[in-house]
Amino acid sequence: MPERQDLSAEELYAKFSAFPPEQHVQTICELGTDIQHCRYLAMVPDRQGAPECAKASNLRQVLNQRVSDADMVAQGDNCPGTLGFVIENQELLMGNKVIHHEAGEDTPLVFDGIRTNKGFIEVGGFMMNEDFVQIGITPDGITFNAPYIGYAKVLFERVEQPQAASQG
Repeated sequence: MPERQDLSAEELYAKFSAFPPEQHVQTICELGTDIQHCRYLAMVPDRQGAPECAKASNLRQVLNQRVSDADMVAQGDNCPGTLGFVIENQELLMGNKVIHHEAGEDTPLVFDGIRTNKGFIEVGGFMMNEDFVQIGITPDGITFNAPYIGYAKVLFERVEQPQAASQG
């Protein structure tokens, strides 16, 4: 796991939004139309021709169903996807602000890691089924969304630590 660094919001966004990098696409996803190639690679206009990982998106269920129906050639599930990448690099986010939104209420917290257990993930006190979580990466942070339930958003912003009072 990478060591915690004080990266700017722009640097964190660049790091997390670059998944999957070209080398990963070529060696792990194997962009193409053979059966072992990744089913989750999606071409989207805002990535300037670079594929996006749709494994933690609202397309996941559709792509899995198309594979079950033998309606797709590329059927691979070759890596943990965006969620795995975020977990692998979560140390870069330690100490950042988190907004936990559930039942119409926002609760501000401090990011202390992502925990996984038996198909569930927990981010900022928000538990989600790994099969249904949708991950969105925007310039201000990473949103872990459980549709119709709520979300946890890890902001690319450090929590300000109170200054210790000086003793005179």
